Amino acid sequence: MPTYQPPEPTPTDPYPGYYQLPSGSWATYDPAYYATFSKTWQDEYDAHVRALEKGTAKGFEGYDSSSVQDVDTQKEMERARVEYKEREDRKALTKGAGAGPEAPNMKLTVSQYILPVITPVERGF
Repeated sequence: MPTYQPPEPTPTDPYPGYYQLPSGSWATYDPAYYATFSKTWQDEYDAHVRALEKGTAKGFEGYDSSSVQDVDTQKEMERARVEYKEREDRKALTKGAGAGPEAPNMKLTVSQYILPVITPVERGF
């Protein structure tokens, strides 16, 4: 039966120093093993910061341009305008339909609902 090998830690792990077992529970890396990766990440970060401070690296030179997409803002704006118009047209179709019951057509006069006022003297107090 093969034994489970934990994955190598990365700086972007959700819980640094821990890995998830196939069962779903979490376990810690061996501290000495994890420290070797942590030291490597720190050294890489320090070298990058030094390069930025010296001006030799500007930040985007090593970026892979194959995953970048060109965006035409005019086309995106037109697409958004069309989507907005379609949404407003759909809302206009359903406006008033199923909006709820209409108010009853009744005339109410105030005199029907005013109760006579009985003073405490008339009540016998």
